[in-house]
Amino acid sequence: MGVATFEGHILRNTGKAVEFQSVYWEGGVWFPTSQVQIEEDGDMTVIVKVNDWLVKKRNILEFTHYAQKEIEEIAKT
Repeated sequence: MGVATFEGHILRNTGKAVEFQSVYWEGGVWFPTSQVQIEEDGDMTVIVKVNDWLVKKRNILEFTHYAQKEIEEIAKT
């Protein structure tokens, strides 16, 4: 199973899910912790690796800017 890699910040963490905001995004998206791997990247940034099936379902591309409205649509999926 492949993964997509994103760099950014954890906004909130509930234990079962994390709200993550990529450096390219204008808002955060919730991901189940069972579907991500989180690696510290120094200076309060993290690398989040998200399982491919979830990235494809939400239609999220790596290294891509998403405006707030696009993030809101992604978050609904």
